[in-house]
Amino acid sequence: MVRTASVADIPAIVAMGAKFHAQADLPFTYDADAFADFAHGLIDGGTIILSDQGMIGGVVAPAFCGPSYLMAVELFWWAKRDGLALLKAFEGWAADQGANEVRLSTLAALPRADALVQRKGYAPNEISYRKVI
Repeated sequence: MVRTASVADIPAIVAMGAKFHAQADLPFTYDADAFADFAHGLIDGGTIILSDQGMIGGVVAPAFCGPSYLMAVELFWWAKRDGLALLKAFEGWAADQGANEVRLSTLAALPRADALVQRKGYAPNEISYRKVI
C-alpha cells in the first residue's frame, strides 16, 4: 500500500535511506540522524510517500525565472518494489499542489530506471555531473 508518510514513519524512512545509500555509490557516509531530521522537515514542508518496499520524497518550488510556474522536484526515490506506484502517487501529490511539472532524476548506476521513466512520458531535461574534490 502506498501512502503519505507521517512523523511516526521516520524510523522506516531512515532504514530505507540506508538501503538507498548503499546502492547509490555516494561519496559520503550515511548519517541516519541527519536523514531523520531531513525527513521530518520534508514531511512538514513537502512530501514523503512510502510503501513497505520504497519511498519517494520531494518539494514544490517555483521556477527561478517564472515564479508562477511550479515544479514538483523529487529529492530521493528508492524502491525495492512499488516504484511505479510511488511515482504515480508523487505525480498525484504534485498535481494537488498545483505543480505544472514533475522533475526527477535517476542514478547513472541504474540505467533501467532511466528507461522506465522515459517509457512513462518523462523526457531528459538536464544532465547532472559530479566531481568529488
